[in-house]
Amino acid sequence: MESIHHITVILLAALTGSYIGIHLAMLIHLGIEALFLKPFKFIYKEITILGFKFCKNSDEKWERNGLNYKGTTIAEPIIDLKNISEDELKDQEKRTNTFLLITNGLFLIVSIVVFVGCLIMRSNMSLAIPRGFILFLGIAVLFMGCIRMIICVYSILHINSNTLSGYATRATNKYRAGVPLQLLNLKPEKELDFKNVKDLDRRLYFPLYFSYCDLCERFDDLADAVTEYEKIKRPDTEITVDKVTWMYLTYYFSYHNIDPSKAQMYYRRAGKVLDTDKDANGMRVKGFYQLNIMKDLDKARECLKSAEASIDTFSIPVAREEERILIARLRDAIENYKG
Repeated sequence: MESIHHITVILLAALTGSYIGIHLAMLIHLGIEALFLKPFKFIYKEITILGFKFCKNSDEKWERNGLNYKGTTIAEPIIDLKNISEDELKDQEKRTNTFLLITNGLFLIVSIVVFVGCLIMRSNMSLAIPRGFILFLGIAVLFMGCIRMIICVYSILHINSNTLSGYATRATNKYRAGVPLQLLNLKPEKELDFKNVKDLDRRLYFPLYFSYCDLCERFDDLADAVTEYEKIKRPDTEITVDKVTWMYLTYYFSYHNIDPSKAQMYYRRAGKVLDTDKDANGMRVKGFYQLNIMKDLDKARECLKSAEASIDTFSIPVAREEERILIARLRDAIENYKG
């Protein structure tokens, strides 16, 4: 019994130390990142600290905006578009890479220092606090530092690769950093002249290019992109990138080029990804589907209401504004519906 009790204490100490270490690491990384925001022309619009979510309002003041029950600590730097010149914006890719290398490099150094400190504490401390707790706290912090650095280096190498997926990743990172889709100046695949383009690269690029053409009202280019994409004969899969693409195609054939048979096929293929999607974009897609394919005006209105109610959950500020434009199309379609 005594040995079982001893093992239980060790396991609890290890689990508790690991849990606290992971959250401590996230706080350390957030603190380091915050120090370098201003020099690199980044800002925070949303931040979650130990599950408590805060957002900047229209007056640029922080206010509480809900609770993340996972208890995470996370914030995504976005470009400070108000204080950045056009020349600086063009050079933002290098600036972002430098920012990532500096912040994650410092985080790795700090995590090593914390780990070494935990080893020293463990060897010199009394048994008031289980040594396993201190050891696994240090291991967790070091693990997070190593993982962050590995992801950072891999991302930069991938982004700089001369491939369609690298091009898509660079554009996506600019978008996530706050650059509106309309300013990304995306091109169709045939104009990019990449060699040996794989189907996976096309599947990764398609949703981004689709959204760009849709918002810029380049509907002829959008139609060409859909036609080319449909040549990729994908079987039914549970792969997320395919499910998301089929959601986009459901929207296309429920609004831009109404085709009930294709819309129903892609809705079925999107499956639970679309069925259970409560975000603004998912509800917008279902709104067009209910209106133009199922001819159910009441359900379309319900989808519109849900889309409008959930739009503020988008973590990227420019995405919220762009989604409002697309939701306005659904509102207009409902108001002008003839049956």
